[in-house]
Amino acid sequence: MASVRPDLPPALGAVIDRGCAKEPTDRFRTAEALVEALDATQLATPEVPVAVRLLVPDLTAVLTRAMVALGLLAYGNDRLVGYGNASVFSFGLIALAMMWVRLLSTAQEVRRLCRAGFTVPELQRLLLLVQAERDGVRAMRRLDPVLVKRRRLRVALASGLLVWQVVTIVQLLQGRIKDGDANIEDRATVLLFFAALLVVALVVTVLVSSPFRRPFVEQCFSTVWLGRAGRALLSLASRRRGEPAPPTRAGPPASPPYGGAVPPTVAPAVPTSEAPTLTTLAAEVSALAERVVRLEARRE
Repeated sequence: MASVRPDLPPALGAVIDRGCAKEPTDRFRTAEALVEALDATQLATPEVPVAVRLLVPDLTAVLTRAMVALGLLAYGNDRLVGYGNASVFSFGLIALAMMWVRLLSTAQEVRRLCRAGFTVPELQRLLLLVQAERDGVRAMRRLDPVLVKRRRLRVALASGLLVWQVVTIVQLLQGRIKDGDANIEDRATVLLFFAALLVVALVVTVLVSSPFRRPFVEQCFSTVWLGRAGRALLSLASRRRGEPAPPTRAGPPASPPYGGAVPPTVAPAVPTSEAPTLTTLAAEVSALAERVVRLEARRE
């Protein structure tokens, strides 16, 4: 099976090979043996609640906006001190305000999860499972020869386009740099220059973003939110001012009710006057039986 489907896990391929063996004695004797072999492959991953999955893009957005805001503020401060230009610094303040708004909404979601029964270590464990799922998908892509061939062709084309645009930019700037600054006055040349810069940015994005490895944002996500800094930030966001920290559970974490399976509820006691009688139960059973008969007849 490995020669036909190299993207399958080796344990699953071995089970399929044994099930398709030519000699009957080499196959599984019973269905129970086949089920046990499939269970032994451990293909099923722990289920991550939807609420935690939805928390991943929120945390990623907070981290991305924070990095953009810090970069703009650092560069804007240099421009402000050196040249008295505060435009970039103003953009950094706007990005910082946008990050703060997203951070507040994400903190509210973290508090909801903690009130529903999650703990901060459990949240980090589930976030790590989501990251592991994505890494598993990338590992499967690396085993696909078609995707690998397309990626190599895309990299070759992007590299050639990058060299072409860099040469174009250099030719446009030749003889136009005075006192360390480019002086381009022709409108057509300005448009061509910025078009070349846009193409360079797009090409670099194609070269950097590979479907076979983690992007830079996910690497920062793992470093920040899955480490000690992330635990401290999530613990701080999980409680309001003046509220105690959420209690931690001892032992293995239980299945949280928020975003996962609906917890069993106890039905309210039916008053004696409204309790179903044997007559009503028999009528309901008879109605269900007639409905099943009609459905079977319609299928035929």
